[in-house]
Amino acid sequence: MNNWKLWLRILLAVLSVAGALCIAPVMLIAPELRQIAEENFGLPSDHMEVAEALHPAAGPFVAADDDPQRNHARELARLDRAALFVEGDQKPFLAQWPVSIQQTGDCTSFALAHAIRDRICVQVAAGRRQKVVEPFPPYLYGAARRSVGAPHIPCGKNGSHPSYAVIALKKFGFITKEEAGQPYSGSLADRWGCSGPPSELMQLGKSRTGDYHRCLTADDVCRAICNGYPCLWGTSFRPAAYEQRDGREVTSRVGSWAHAMEIVGYDGTCSTDPDRQYFLVRNSHPPTDHPEPLGDEPDSSFWITRKQLEADLKAPNSRTPPSGEVYAISDVSGFPAESIDWSSLDRLLKDPAK
Repeated sequence: MNNWKLWLRILLAVLSVAGALCIAPVMLIAPELRQIAEENFGLPSDHMEVAEALHPAAGPFVAADDDPQRNHARELARLDRAALFVEGDQKPFLAQWPVSIQQTGDCTSFALAHAIRDRICVQVAAGRRQKVVEPFPPYLYGAARRSVGAPHIPCGKNGSHPSYAVIALKKFGFITKEEAGQPYSGSLADRWGCSGPPSELMQLGKSRTGDYHRCLTADDVCRAICNGYPCLWGTSFRPAAYEQRDGREVTSRVGSWAHAMEIVGYDGTCSTDPDRQYFLVRNSHPPTDHPEPLGDEPDSSFWITRKQLEADLKAPNSRTPPSGEVYAISDVSGFPAESIDWSSLDRLLKDPAK
């Protein structure tokens, strides 16, 4: 009997050790998973509730002069390539814009600034005589936080709502770094995010106002991109797993974060399957945060599938809002259509001899 009790104690001890070994990896991994889930780059946790309140039930996106019955699903529109045909203070002709990296929770202002700049590039590439300017993110950040309605986020807390940022663009426009008279910094963004931009700059920005349209479906986003309008995307979609597919780095959702980025391209030429139709996303993080592009995409960019974006924009049920909001961005009032043959440009870039 005593031997039996001894062996029972040994067995229980072994099982306890085995259980501890099984639990240990979970305990080690759990803090990392919590960190991923809580990672916030400047998108308020209530961004979707605010979006639903400010911009409910927008109609389908339709650019002026574009046939509303036209299906853009199989088209190609790489708006980022328009930058190749313009010169800027920080970029030569036939080069992409250098990566702009946020230094505080001002991702929404960076995504909006990128969209405005790339929209201007599209117009220049289409033949419009216009100087390409780069909007100053701290101005957009401060205007969104302090100049549209009551202050929404207290001083000392980062972030801004995309839904307020686009209203600020329409009411207070944008300024350039040269007009601001100082370079970008996270501390300046935090300061203007608390006090608002200086009043004289607000008056200057009003002379350069833009427009927006909330896109409720992936088809809306596709139509906007194919008509030359980059988009601001606020989302909890975290790009953390990549695979090479159809000659590009395609990401899948792993965990979540709170972030805003620019959607700057669309490629539906590979298939009729939404899982092989792609949107190009430009981020405001360092290039090392994403795989190196396989083609001529900008650094700090990646592709998501049309199917993934559609899921991000779709409410899971009647009581829960979707996890993402998208706005087509114009640097002027309205959305005129642009006539650029993006497919011909794609062929030219692949074979310059032709």
